[in-house]
Amino acid sequence: EDFQNIILAEGVLHSERAKSAALQADIEAEGQLIELGMEHSNFSPEMLALLKEGARLSVIPNWAERAGGPESEAVKLYNSKVAPVTGLYVASDGSVDEK
Repeated sequence: EDFQNIILAEGVLHSERAKSAALQADIEAEGQLIELGMEHSNFSPEMLALLKEGARLSVIPNWAERAGGPESEAVKLYNSKVAPVTGLYVASDGSVDEK
């Protein structure tokens, strides 16, 4: 049990380091691209709404079906970890509800 706890703790540390490194790489790459002439612009609210609607109506339901359906472990993990961030939850019938 102690060994398992050590492995789990190391896994958490590794995940945190990997996320930090990925974020730093993204920031550096964006800076380099801007130096090369790229213009940075955020999506408009209208574009963000269209992207979210596409995810709700097509992307997430199709993924959920490929992942084994609404009761699959992947969809349960999505609903517990990702959906609270996006506000898009896979319902028991496979549709996606916005909360």
